[in-house]
Amino acid sequence: MRSSTTRVTITTLVGVTLLAGCGQTPTSSSPPVYSVASQHWVTPTFGGSSGGIVIAMASWCKFCAWEAKWQEPALIRWATQHHIRVSLMVISPYPGIGVPGPLNNSAAGVDHPEALPASHAVSLLAKTMDAYAHEFHLNPQIIFLDPKRATVFSKKATYIPSFFFLNASGHIEKQLEEVQTAATVESVAKHLGLGNT
Repeated sequence: MRSSTTRVTITTLVGVTLLAGCGQTPTSSSPPVYSVASQHWVTPTFGGSSGGIVIAMASWCKFCAWEAKWQEPALIRWATQHHIRVSLMVISPYPGIGVPGPLNNSAAGVDHPEALPASHAVSLLAKTMDAYAHEFHLNPQIIFLDPKRATVFSKKATYIPSFFFLNASGHIEKQLEEVQTAATVESVAKHLGLGNT
């Protein structure tokens, strides 16, 4: 599924700075993120006793919408069974909901970014993600906003979606970029020894 025509480059679209290397730890001193479920700024732990998977994404991205429709339901079910926390980290401040392509063609969808409002950007993005969660049958409890691109996930993501695998200590063990199947993400998590695999 990888080709230069199917990439969404963050640096071109939203100006994210790339930090090289894995092993950074999102800690309690990490910058706060906005919780869609609680409608407050929080400083959550993205790992957990069995590790975690953070998916850096944008609501308007067709590839992220494809993941949400076709891959994330199975991934989240599997992760829950293995006590692995899955979180969606919205790293673009732009609202809008992407249109996913069919199961066999993630590139056939449509990006749907909307104009960035002058004010109330976080509340508008939170409303967008509420609608996104409803449309793709996701639990809002797993959705966080980083519109200022302050977290390590935002800084390390070159393409969206980007998948970050965290060990039980919260260290990033591996990063995958671009569209991935649930089976691929599960295989990497197993290989890294995350969860009760």
